[in-house]
Amino acid sequence: MSAPDLSMARHRPGALASGLVLVLVLVAALAAVAGTARPAQAGVGFVPDEFSVSPLGSHWQVVRPLGVGSAEVSGGRLALSVPAGASHDPWTSNDAVRAVQPVADGDLSLQAGFDSMPSAGYQMQGLTVEQASDSFLRFEVHHTGSQLRLFASTTGSGTPKTRVSSALPALTTVHLRVARSGGTWTLSWSGDGNSWTVATSFAHPLSVTRVGPFVGNYRGAGTAPAFTALVDYAVDTSDTEPPEPPEPPVDTTPPQIQDVTVVPSDTTAQVSWGTDEPTTGRVEYGPTSGYGSWSAVTPRSTGHRVTLAGLSPGSTYHFRVVATDPAENVTTTGDRTFTTASANQGPVIDVWYGPHQSFGPPVRGQEWVNVLGNVSDPDGVGSLTYRLNGGSPRHLSIGPDRRRLQWPGDFNVDIPYADLAAGDNAVTLVAVDGGGRETVRTVTVQRRSGAGAGLPFQLDWDTGATVAEQAQVVDGAWSVTGGGLRTDITGYDRLVTVGDVGWSDYELTVPITVHELGPAAYTHLSGAPLIGVGMRWNGHTRVDSAQPAWGWYPTGAFAWYRFYEGGGKFVLSGDGGSPAKYTRPAFAIGTTYQLTVRATTLSGGVTRYQVKLWPAGGSEPAGWLSSIDVTGGPQSGSIVLVAHQLDGSFGAVTVQPV
Repeated sequence: MSAPDLSMARHRPGALASGLVLVLVLVAALAAVAGTARPAQAGVGFVPDEFSVSPLGSHWQVVRPLGVGSAEVSGGRLALSVPAGASHDPWTSNDAVRAVQPVADGDLSLQAGFDSMPSAGYQMQGLTVEQASDSFLRFEVHHTGSQLRLFASTTGSGTPKTRVSSALPALTTVHLRVARSGGTWTLSWSGDGNSWTVATSFAHPLSVTRVGPFVGNYRGAGTAPAFTALVDYAVDTSDTEPPEPPEPPVDTTPPQIQDVTVVPSDTTAQVSWGTDEPTTGRVEYGPTSGYGSWSAVTPRSTGHRVTLAGLSPGSTYHFRVVATDPAENVTTTGDRTFTTASANQGPVIDVWYGPHQSFGPPVRGQEWVNVLGNVSDPDGVGSLTYRLNGGSPRHLSIGPDRRRLQWPGDFNVDIPYADLAAGDNAVTLVAVDGGGRETVRTVTVQRRSGAGAGLPFQLDWDTGATVAEQAQVVDGAWSVTGGGLRTDITGYDRLVTVGDVGWSDYELTVPITVHELGPAAYTHLSGAPLIGVGMRWNGHTRVDSAQPAWGWYPTGAFAWYRFYEGGGKFVLSGDGGSPAKYTRPAFAIGTTYQLTVRATTLSGGVTRYQVKLWPAGGSEPAGWLSSIDVTGGPQSGSIVLVAHQLDGSFGAVTVQPV
């Protein structure tokens, strides 16, 4: 029997608190033929070892079933290693590299500490209890490629069975214990070595011959990753007091404060900033650098925003931002200033991409143009409208609406491309606040003419030009950095189109990176965050009277990685969301991946959509990760880059004709 697909067999939702010292307790006993446990054999006991002496003691037996791997004592730890290549997976047979001791077939309580942690799928480390190479128990921590998991299984005469598979938080050390008493196997865990939680109980016959720590790896297809397990100690706690679990590492690194912005009015100022880790925060402010006042403390997060109220019109204020992480490390910015408006002159209209915007060939990515921004006023904004070329006023919605208008004051002027005249058009925004004050701002929108972009197509994201000069922004604030196109503010469906609505059959390759999940991830209507692309995109469609329109279909297909709470999946779905295929490739936050998608027209109105995903710098897979055939749907359309409720970036875009 071949090894199972671990992405399915070992993947169930559930997580322990971050930073735990994980302790696994297994209580087991073997009933004899008459139903009673066998007594321990005299003189056969487990020899405790803190691995302070090299080489490895003679009381250990090193087992290398595939003839490779190693076990060496160095630096006060036992290093168990498996090389990259074939899988060392203790499943139908115990193929793990391990160091074991013979023990009596009686009660025991084996505990080991590990100073290593799996970080790639599938690396594993843990404890094994053996009767024979095809009858054994395994208890481990492994990595799926996207998360750390706790796993236990039993194998009898070559037939394996999963006993537990649960998600774990990010850990730096882990302690596992296997105890045997009576006639029942009981799995428990402890976060501090004192308070225990029973996870499961089950019966399983096993005549124990030897026990010890192991290291393994697994890959269903291709090369299994190398890994070294560092075993700090191994003891039988029924005979000796185990070493105290090490203190968790102390966080001494202060947080970093970034992207501090201030939007002042006459009597208020909105201060926003980000941090590189979850922190609380506050703003200290006043008429001098002595400050004297401070804001409310923000909740622990990586995105922060406070409003300073009761300010004097036309006055300069000093301020600084203070961030405190969970370990009480504090960072304070230098002194900064802002000046309030002389008086409330009406709403502030912030147009994100400036007063002069241009749309059309060679970049015409959809049937709409979008003028994006934010409107604010200390007295509240009562209404927002726009006129196109002096026409009748048209209503604009103001965020948040839990969809495209993510944050308070966000607006999106969605103008049908066909409504624009050739050349310059005047889009006049009118905002009225709660006190009846009015602000008017005019944006010149140019409709370009000419031929659309052809294939092949290359976009390298020039840092000397704005996003809007290189692509068409549909939603959100974006900027071009040295690493490509990146979200400035996370939110619902942050979209940028590339190419032309006339494109039909093509293959796109683009690097994608997720830097962190956004603060509104997993909220109502948003669900799980994602990053990816849409093919044969023509723009949003109206499904109700909401402004802006928010319908996704018709669209050829979407291909994206989605961070579901039960575990991430790559989703390839057709027009209307059907058909849809789900796969579980390795995907880690902070790692750049190459994404390749292809749209190919077949006969009978059918289009085949295919996708590949692999780590940047690695070898491109020979086969496709997923493929679907879609009947109907758009026969042409551009490419839309999608970053939903996460901070994501897209590298150079390459499109080839198919």
